[in-house]
Amino acid sequence: MNKIVAVNFSNASNSMQGRGLKLLDKFIPFHKVINLRDFCIPVLDSNMADGNVPDSVIEFDKALIDADAYVFCVAEFMGGYCGQFKNAMDWLVVKTNYDKDLNIPYSISHKPMFSVTFSPSNKNGGRHANMMKDLLKNFQVVNHGHIVFNRGWEKCVPGNYEWVKEDAENMNKVLSEPYEKKNKITEHTDVRTICKWIHLYEEWDKKWQDIE
Repeated sequence: MNKIVAVNFSNASNSMQGRGLKLLDKFIPFHKVINLRDFCIPVLDSNMADGNVPDSVIEFDKALIDADAYVFCVAEFMGGYCGQFKNAMDWLVVKTNYDKDLNIPYSISHKPMFSVTFSPSNKNGGRHANMMKDLLKNFQVVNHGHIVFNRGWEKCVPGNYEWVKEDAENMNKVLSEPYEKKNKITEHTDVRTICKWIHLYEEWDKKWQDIE
């Protein structure tokens, strides 16, 4: 059986995203629910050339590796995905590309996934769906789409499992299907490419350090 892991990318302890996942859990046997707020990941202030990866990012990445499939729960703000989601994903790029011992491109690569949003909006809670699709494509996930649950103030209440039942059962069916586990390095994580990039960065950085 696939280990399905849910990730709540909200930093709020009382978020609609976290509470919505509790409703999904009725139909999707989550192996675990990861809450981003538990890792205290800082705002990205590094890049893959300097190797400055906080322990919180490393622990977050380790938590993701243990899954066979994912449900990413990401709030929509002002027509885009929430900033903490993008920040966490940027850190995964930095961490993975700097890790010389990597065995797969990213901890989530080649694995099936749905992304979901629980929104108080009546109909516009999924305006970030295309952004999600584009970003996740770069991580080489097997993306089965983005599902939006609107009217959260009314519907996202304790015990209202009918609100999510049809979509949740479909997600569980898709994410539970066996698949061939892949473990390969693709072009953007080729160690030789990374080392060349790091070398070029160090040359560029030194030019500035010499005058700063």
